[in-house]
Amino acid sequence: MRGARIGITADRRAGEQAALVESLGGVPVLGPSLAADEPGDDEALAPHLERALAAPLDRVLFLTGVGASLTIELARRRGLEQRLREALAHAQVVARGPKPRRALRAAGVRVDRMADPPSAVLIRDELLREELGGRRVMVQGYGDDVEQLAGPLRAAGAEVVVIHPYTAGWPADPGPAQDLARQAAEGRVAAITFTSARSARQFAALAEDAGVGPAELRAGGALVASVGPVTRAALEAAGLRVDVEPARARMGALYHALAAALTSAPAV
Repeated sequence: MRGARIGITADRRAGEQAALVESLGGVPVLGPSLAADEPGDDEALAPHLERALAAPLDRVLFLTGVGASLTIELARRRGLEQRLREALAHAQVVARGPKPRRALRAAGVRVDRMADPPSAVLIRDELLREELGGRRVMVQGYGDDVEQLAGPLRAAGAEVVVIHPYTAGWPADPGPAQDLARQAAEGRVAAITFTSARSARQFAALAEDAGVGPAELRAGGALVASVGPVTRAALEAAGLRVDVEPARARMGALYHALAAALTSAPAV
């Protein structure tokens, strides 16, 4: 990256991403557009889990490692762990990538299928090729993106129960994200990276609040780097053209693709 300044909009794994940027020769600039993950309220979550377990499940989809672990912990706290494990034993368990698979295996849960590359859209499209009429599906969701998965499954005739065991909100201090947007508009960062659709949407909104719209961001010349197609769609919906996207939707691949793109560009 030859000393290029790279904006990072993530929160939970910002440190890991910053270390990766430094290892590739860049200078990380942190501007988180998300708050740290917060476990959901048991009283609000338990009815959804009880509804899911009220009848046999055909498919159970886990989208994140944190969410998989928190779902099992919720069941344990509510006295539903045995019922959940029995349901998982008789259902097809699908993980969106290696992180939920790793969390499930650590909890002693069998995983039947894993999306590769990690993608809720890939899982959705594979399931839509099946007969879903009358099927019961539980989805461990995260953020608004889960509706891209759950909505089409419902439309195909499945009964879908979504559980959101944790949430990410707006950052308590929007200043760093807004400062990153200003730096990008002024040409003081070489790229901004996005590793989730929600971070993309919220960064765009925070930037607008600071008076930095898509046109100003584009004028600054910073490359916009997306981890994958769902995040790219959110960026494009916000008016931001994506310049860099790896062939595989993974964080490491994103930064290596960005480093390659920057090799012929002047350092910022």
